[in-house]
Amino acid sequence: MALHLSLPIAYNVVSHMKATKPPTDSNDYAVARALNDCVMQIFSIVGFYQIIGPLKEFNPVELNRMYILLVAELEDIYNRNPKLAEIKPEPTWKQFEIIKNSMYAVQKYLEAHDNGREHRDAVDKICILSGEEAPEYTPKQRKLIDDTGIIAEKYYGLTFDAVKEIAAKNSDKKKALPARFWYIPEYTIIYKLDGTILINNALKLKKIHAGSTTERLLEQAIKNPGALFKPNLGATSRNLSTVLSAAGFTPTMRALFFPIVNEGKGIVFRPEVTRDKALADKIDTFKLDMELAEAGAYIKIRPTDELVALGIAAPDEPD
Repeated sequence: MALHLSLPIAYNVVSHMKATKPPTDSNDYAVARALNDCVMQIFSIVGFYQIIGPLKEFNPVELNRMYILLVAELEDIYNRNPKLAEIKPEPTWKQFEIIKNSMYAVQKYLEAHDNGREHRDAVDKICILSGEEAPEYTPKQRKLIDDTGIIAEKYYGLTFDAVKEIAAKNSDKKKALPARFWYIPEYTIIYKLDGTILINNALKLKKIHAGSTTERLLEQAIKNPGALFKPNLGATSRNLSTVLSAAGFTPTMRALFFPIVNEGKGIVFRPEVTRDKALADKIDTFKLDMELAEAGAYIKIRPTDELVALGIAAPDEPD
């Protein structure tokens, strides 16, 4: 069973609840983006069901009900907004009226259509160009967002608990780490204006204080991506390694984003590192991958042949 799904950036969609107003095109775009994220969460859970199998607490009726309510609201928004209705490719939710009896069909469709990510990115572009990216939800929309967050957290938790249980049973100091059915395709780092450091737009490190040595280091690094340079940290007794460690960078994160840290020569900063590059550099990301996935980072399911070869999945067959 092949899957190429993604987990949304986080369990809960960030929102801004304000007084309810009549719908406007620009606000509709922002709401549509958030609701599409919710549908992507539901589809991702369906994918996990296909890989792991029916966990005891798995409830297709609960997922189906949430899906129907989300799609009904999205249909209303798209029907009154031609810009959304005209986006190609169409959203994945247009292909399925219900999902409780169509888990296998949903999975097979997602294999070729990236869980609606391309459509969602097109909606995001419209939001940015409209100048209104923070949605104002109606009470009904707010409830849809909150309920999806509760369901997603529940099922993601069940999934990763199951993976941890399998890992605990099948691995020890003498054995290789257990294979996973998913992987992190790319590692990214963002330093925000408020001092927040985000790994893969999901995992938060320590917040950096304005004017600190760490802030000076990161600001200079961002201006010199991929280049070896010696940062000017001002009057400080701390070395480069200490500054990075104090900011929350683990050895794995340092290996990914700061492959060279040398007091004499300087540092090299790379804001994006592909999985292939991490493997080529022999960086062990096993622990970091789990932390990122649990934080809600984007993941992908391994190809069918790999899953079958590892014994994680059986050869492709319907429900």
